[in-house]
Amino acid sequence: TPPHMLRWTQRPIPEAWLQDSSAPPRLLTKAACDSEAQYELGLEYLRGGTVVENVRLAGHWLLRASETRRLSDGDGHARADFLLATLTREGEGRPLSQVQYLQHLARAARGSLAPAQVELGRLRIAGALGLPRCLSRGASLLHRAALAGDVSAMKDLARQPAAQMAVASSCDWWSLAAQAGDAEALCELAQH
Repeated sequence: TPPHMLRWTQRPIPEAWLQDSSAPPRLLTKAACDSEAQYELGLEYLRGGTVVENVRLAGHWLLRASETRRLSDGDGHARADFLLATLTREGEGRPLSQVQYLQHLARAARGSLAPAQVELGRLRIAGALGLPRCLSRGASLLHRAALAGDVSAMKDLARQPAAQMAVASSCDWWSLAAQAGDAEALCELAQH
């Protein structure tokens, strides 16, 4: 696939768009080979702050960020992959692709991005989107996200049946979420 082709839209990006004069020149120059600059440029196109909002161009630069990082260290760009998963899930620029959504989500989760771990963990526990139901893998992803401080992962773990939680009890997870300032967790602890 040529670098100016978005796989998730399967339509070429017009070359003139890639030379967008509204994009910050500093970012355009750095984006030629720097994955972090490519990610920042993708964010700019998503937000529409210093450039005209353009979801296709955002996807282009986020995909480039992920591929550039993957070529250099083999892991990809977790934040770019998570945004690409979100764009794919929401059908931005094309119909929903469960396969591409799950690929980007899995890459982001492997990159230790807690929101991706939570989302993939929930999908694993539910056996959703064609993934086999796997409580241990789902709980493991939630556990990693919870240890990184993700309150929603702590609460999901607290809601799991005790037999599935070998690491900590439901009250332990509610307590950690409450310590992080979560009101729902405080209420749950008050009821126990």
